[in-house]
Amino acid sequence: MGRLLPREEFGYMNSTLGVILFASVPLSASSQTVAHYLARLKAEGNEKNLETFRQQSLTWLWRGTWALILISLLLWKPVQDFLNFPRTALSLVALICLPAQLWSVVASAWCAGMGRFKILGYLTLGGAITRLLAGIFFVWLWGNAESGVFATLVGALMMGSALLFIPRDRKKVSSSVPLPSGFFPFLIASIGVGVGNFLFLQADQIIAQRYFTGIDLGNYSAAGVLGRAVILGSLPFLTVYFTQRSEIHSTNRQSWSLKGMFFSSLMIGVLFVLYESDLLCRILLGHVEYQTTVWMDQFALNMLIVGVLHLLGFFFLATRRILECLIFGLGGVIYSIILLYYGKGADEMLFAMRCGSAGILVAILAIVGTISLIKNKQ
Repeated sequence: MGRLLPREEFGYMNSTLGVILFASVPLSASSQTVAHYLARLKAEGNEKNLETFRQQSLTWLWRGTWALILISLLLWKPVQDFLNFPRTALSLVALICLPAQLWSVVASAWCAGMGRFKILGYLTLGGAITRLLAGIFFVWLWGNAESGVFATLVGALMMGSALLFIPRDRKKVSSSVPLPSGFFPFLIASIGVGVGNFLFLQADQIIAQRYFTGIDLGNYSAAGVLGRAVILGSLPFLTVYFTQRSEIHSTNRQSWSLKGMFFSSLMIGVLFVLYESDLLCRILLGHVEYQTTVWMDQFALNMLIVGVLHLLGFFFLATRRILECLIFGLGGVIYSIILLYYGKGADEMLFAMRCGSAGILVAILAIVGTISLIKNKQ
């Protein structure tokens, strides 16, 4: 997309994709809650409760999908006006793509919960390839941000096709079956961490859509795509850590190894971006854009702090620290407010990201440390 789209259209496309992903955060967080309890039930070896919970959770996720679609319909116009979308067609395409994105989240949760990892792997790869090919085709035909966003719909439909494998003749689960202990508090905590992680990683791109225009938005978006890849490339280690920590209910050598792998991957990614920014820019845009490479280096350094915050969020959730999870989510909201008020230009945004994320990190550590001290004294 960076090679085929005009730079301003590339910026609009990435901002729109950020809005779509943000709308799916509650459902993604709910899916993570389901994964946590499935891991616990599987470790306990209780097959009856495991199967019951699988079916219950699929019903809740499906209902949550329709609830989010309804909320998005109500908020569509206010969000479009607040973010200064250049044309109605762009936000309308986002609204059309959202249901498919949500269904793909449900499909992923079902595959993981039912142990259909082979189907999940094939569909994830197929969805990525389909999205890439569809994006090239649509952009080649029309050459605007809408066509790039619409490619997401095609990829999400591929991923959502996993729902076709759900058996339709399964027995109905009794509503009297009790939920796992602490399910709803953990669900709220999971949403808090999910919102916090998203805002720390993606809030700047959405806010940039409100303030930036033309080629500045495009260059900033290009720098963000490559800078954020540092985090996205390291997240699988945290995903495995979360599942492993959920199963054993305690920290062991493997937990420390996974955290070490995450930090190592994070550092390698940052160094690669810093030393090969020209190469990465050439791959993405087809040529070296000086301003993009400068912003990319700043992005990569900012991602070091954001990476630590992501690890904290996963740790709080995996260890079931409900209060800390809510504090973490509140930190993400405060961070976004800081960017909203001070990030009215690219340099100002990157500076606000660095100071804001560092300040939030110190504040969270201080508050959590105080809570732990009080608990130990009691």
